Amino acid sequence: MAAARGRAGVGSELDEALVRAGRYLRKGVVSADLRTLQKSGGREADSFYRDRWSYDKVVRSTHGVNCTGSCSWKVYVKDGIITWEAQQTDYPSSGRTGPTTSRGGARAARRSPGTPTRRPGPAIPPCAACCLSCSDVRVASPQVFGDQTDVSESGDWWDASYLVLWGSNAARRGGRLIMILGRMVSTMGTGTGAAGGQTRSLSRTATAIRDLHPGYFAFVMATGIISTGTFLLGPSWLSKGLLVVASIGLVVLSAALVVRLAVFGSSVAADIQAPERVFGFFTIVAGIDVLGVRLGAAGHPLATAILAGLAAALWLALTYGVPASLLLTRERDSVLGGVNGTWLLWVVGTQSLSVAASALVPVWPSQSGLLAPAAIGLWSVGLVLYLLLVSLILLRWLTVAMTPETLGPPYWILMGATAITVLAGARILNLPAALPAARATAGFVEGFSFALWAFGTWWIPLLIVLGLWRHVRRHWPLAYEPTLWSVVFPLGMYSVATLSFGKTAHLSFMEPLGRFMLWVAVAAWVVVAVAFLARLARRSGEPTSAAPACSSRSGGPRRPASPRTPTGGSPPGPGRWPRCS
Repeated sequence: MAAARGRAGVGSELDEALVRAGRYLRKGVVSADLRTLQKSGGREADSFYRDRWSYDKVVRSTHGVNCTGSCSWKVYVKDGIITWEAQQTDYPSSGRTGPTTSRGGARAARRSPGTPTRRPGPAIPPCAACCLSCSDVRVASPQVFGDQTDVSESGDWWDASYLVLWGSNAARRGGRLIMILGRMVSTMGTGTGAAGGQTRSLSRTATAIRDLHPGYFAFVMATGIISTGTFLLGPSWLSKGLLVVASIGLVVLSAALVVRLAVFGSSVAADIQAPERVFGFFTIVAGIDVLGVRLGAAGHPLATAILAGLAAALWLALTYGVPASLLLTRERDSVLGGVNGTWLLWVVGTQSLSVAASALVPVWPSQSGLLAPAAIGLWSVGLVLYLLLVSLILLRWLTVAMTPETLGPPYWILMGATAITVLAGARILNLPAALPAARATAGFVEGFSFALWAFGTWWIPLLIVLGLWRHVRRHWPLAYEPTLWSVVFPLGMYSVATLSFGKTAHLSFMEPLGRFMLWVAVAAWVVVAVAFLARLARRSGEPTSAAPACSSRSGGPRRPASPRTPTGGSPPGPGRWPRCS
């Protein structure tokens, strides 16, 4: 029996007999030691390989037994049995301005999808005081050598003003602790750990500018279009008030953007290289145009012309620069995972220029021969872009797993892009019929505008269902995030487009619908504005002498910060670390 157990692949004589009998059930030549199976002829030899790596589904798991950093793994299951695994490639970022997280481990898996590796690689030490205060016990390697999964918030040391090391025997631990501490000090940022009210306030302002979401100009878009809607239907005081708010918002956001470009250029560069964020810059174009058109309606055509010219210059830079960056400088083999609703802001920015060009025709008739073809050409480009980008979004929905995090508010631009295309079409239909470009395309513009209005109306119930799935079914927190203005703008634009196109095409049923949707948009604006003010008040009410406040670099709900203590202090008791709300 012992001899039988000693043979390779055999546990007993009975086992050996059963295994050898299996040779008659397989097509192929089995080796004498029962370790190999040889097949020949055609593609039959591939079947063994395909069977070996086939699977029914992929689940997410972790090596929690020997990896307290909880590295995330893709586990491939067939018939309820684990067949193989590979490291996940969707590790969270340590921040747009933070250092590289790890040269091995998660970063290596991103560069080589499907390559199983668990070597973290000492790229940076993300430890704040918490990771170095674990007495002399060797902490988990992902926490020390790379920001990964559930410990990525420990990279807050990057923004610290001071570090505290206590309870660690540096002499016993040798060079590792000294090396880690030295590298941390040499790469520390400036700023969020200083005490004192004025310094703390400046730090908050700097952090807000550094982390300014590229799509924040959607606030100007939403406020400006609702001001336009109330200009058409009243009350006039609300329209004027919103116009003032939109103008102030444009000035403040423009100043913040200039400072961000000058001081935090690396953050802007990181946004440009992120396919899921870069199209947010088109909100600058759309915000300028929407406000410019509203100023023109208020009797300021010169402001409309100046803002339209500025928006056109920005649009030219973005409409060619963004695709070029995605094609030539991307870090991934495919950007399909980064496709989301913000990509349709490309359409919104293009159509906003068409609306502005049409608005300038009556006040600048000498240039109508140039403005009318420009308006119609931009409308046509926006139409084709919408068809292409919607196809990409549907492809992503059908091929990439849908999660509450990725199914965010920007998907409402699916409806908003159709709405602004309809509004641009209505403006084109109002151009003088004597213009050759307007006369040649009138029928096509009117028919496609109605089709897009119907398609945008079809989107609304589906987007509501997706929102309920995200917040009710999957319990995603309903908290303020900058992208919520991407919900308000489509609602306001839908109401204005419905009113304008209904009047132009003599479709009387559209007017009551447009009135109703305008007040829905006003209510949505109030809710989002109140949520923004509440978040602002909550942040300004945080203590200035405690640990630094958390910041969200993704624009969504924030995660807890790593604990820190004042100089010379000792860590508070368990459960008393300050946390973000």
